[in-house]
Amino acid sequence: MSLIRNAPQYHDPKLAQVEEEILQHWKDFVYFCNYVADKDPDAGKRFYDLDEANYFDLMGAVERPGFRPHYDRITPYLARANLRIKDLEIVAISPEFGYATANQNYYGTAADGEKFNLTYRTTSLMRKVDGEWKYIHEHYSFPTNMATGKSDFTSGLEVQENISLKEGEKLA
Repeated sequence: MSLIRNAPQYHDPKLAQVEEEILQHWKDFVYFCNYVADKDPDAGKRFYDLDEANYFDLMGAVERPGFRPHYDRITPYLARANLRIKDLEIVAISPEFGYATANQNYYGTAADGEKFNLTYRTTSLMRKVDGEWKYIHEHYSFPTNMATGKSDFTSGLEVQENISLKEGEKLA
């Protein structure tokens, strides 16, 4: 995983070190998901402002102050998993605030034995709290086929394949 600079007009060179700090936060989070979560799900709480986080999760919205109980349910349930990040872009807005966009592939076996493999888009807002970067808002989403209303859990379809309201029609 590396920092991508697709939109250089949004990157302030004076905040490059801040973007590197946020990148390290992401690397640490991916390490947690891949190697620690199944043994110690609570260790991941350090990545979040648990009482202030507001989430648009894949299964629904989690409004503050409801993220802590959501974390306590979802993290152990999906802890036997791996996370891969693609197309990560981090933009620092200030020394204490930044955002990132990426595509994530999260796959594994849930606590009930069900296998899952989800590829989705994410937008993350992060704030530095007491010297540590914390997720304060994340929005996860799948592309949706506008004609069928079904989400594409692989995020494999192109916009042109989903945009038409008429099933089977592909817009140029």
